[in-house]
Amino acid sequence: VTPAPTYAEREGQALFAHYCAGCHGTGGQGDGFNAYNLDPRPRDLSDPTLQAERADEELRAVIRSGGAAAGLSPAMPPWGRTLSTRQTSYIVHYLRTLRPEPD
Repeated sequence: VTPAPTYAEREGQALFAHYCAGCHGTGGQGDGFNAYNLDPRPRDLSDPTLQAERADEELRAVIRSGGAAAGLSPAMPPWGRTLSTRQTSYIVHYLRTLRPEPD
């Protein structure tokens, strides 16, 4: 049985849907409607390897400062002036719930 999402996860999901899903897709798999216009394509945020390798603070830093600030794609915009620290943390909480789609 999957536990009910926490408040932070629900808030993060709503923020992700608004700010991130256009590129990363609703499930975070890098397949948003705009993903096919980007080179490189957005990361699959549900990838277990990515999830294991990135600390929460690293994810928050990329959300706040954008991809270029972390040596990633400059197409990833910085959201630090748009999203509060709390909102950024909510998105990270949601990201940690993402799982790959079963085959």
